[in-house]
Amino acid sequence: MLTNLQSTIVNIINTSLQNGCNFTKEDFSLINGESEFEIFEEFKQQAVLTLTTPIYHLLPLSNSCKTKWEDFALKTIASGMKIQKLEDYTCKVLKQNNIDCVVLKGSASASYYPSGIYRTFGDVDVLVNPKDFEIAASVLENNDFTRLTGNYDDPRNTSFSKNGIVVELHHSFFDKDWLDNMLFDSISKSKTYSINGLSLPILPDFENGIILLDHAKQHLDGDLGMRQLIDWIEFVRSVCNNDFWNNEFSNIVEKSGLTKLAKALTMIGKKYFSLPSNITWCDDCSQETADELFVFILSNGNFGNKHKGDQRVVSVASYKNDFISWLKYLQNTGLSHWKLAQKVKILRPFAWIYQIFRYINRIFKDNVLKHFFINKQWKEISKRKKLFKNLDL
Repeated sequence: MLTNLQSTIVNIINTSLQNGCNFTKEDFSLINGESEFEIFEEFKQQAVLTLTTPIYHLLPLSNSCKTKWEDFALKTIASGMKIQKLEDYTCKVLKQNNIDCVVLKGSASASYYPSGIYRTFGDVDVLVNPKDFEIAASVLENNDFTRLTGNYDDPRNTSFSKNGIVVELHHSFFDKDWLDNMLFDSISKSKTYSINGLSLPILPDFENGIILLDHAKQHLDGDLGMRQLIDWIEFVRSVCNNDFWNNEFSNIVEKSGLTKLAKALTMIGKKYFSLPSNITWCDDCSQETADELFVFILSNGNFGNKHKGDQRVVSVASYKNDFISWLKYLQNTGLSHWKLAQKVKILRPFAWIYQIFRYINRIFKDNVLKHFFINKQWKEISKRKKLFKNLDL
């Protein structure tokens, strides 16, 4: 069951994605006085405010809220255009050195939107074949891209900075080699996405679809928000009809263990975001499971930025089911907080120990255990574990 605030946000996004064709004042009756700023902040936390650009001038907002809304949207769109230009520049630099590459996420996701300029962008993600990776990294450094270390360390990519924007150079994306090999084979089959005078190389729909789905799965530990959900829904609206699903896509999704997640996300799109009723490949998904997943997504915010204190513990504890997953989480989180290890490479393998001591300190300093049990958050963990089990995750 959605709150009035959540329902209003969903109605605005849905109407805007349909270019305002379903606009009625009754949909937005909640917007008045104090609540309009609450709605504004929720859009910001979900990183989807720019999607309202086609219709925000029609919303019953006060002048002060409308000005704030417009300023934030224009700045976010300008930032996105800057990132797209860097996507273009990065790919051109690599291609000038005979290195084939494609853009991941970012503009690749935006290509399925009615107007890709309204999707919020975060950084640049570019994929190259592993055999070209070291040369590609050198090419970027020779073109004034600054290599980043410390909490930017990732086994799948190396991060750089250019013009204040993070650029992730990927030699891997998935946790399964056979899926990565599929991507590498598809780099040479890239298609072109044209926007704002730019021509960006992106993967074919088949590969982009599995990336969007796996990206959603990667963020199920509490980071999955509305932006990733809308990315998937617009992909389905644009590409993944019954023929595409049944004849091409379902086999690889099933092999990846993501069928129930794909169906639940798509059911959310049908119920809340006007996906066509003739998309029926998801109809055997439990509506209850889809609704629970949607409430979970709404509670997270973009990359989990709505989490505070032990809410993050609930999210991680719900999804990390085995020792290796926990160890990786402790290592990555510890490295992101341990400034000394970011500077001294020899300390980095011990970041997981550092993180354990951080948690012990928090338990005694903030009385986390008492707060955890008083608020019965163990029940929330149990509820989410059940949700993930229903999704076969």
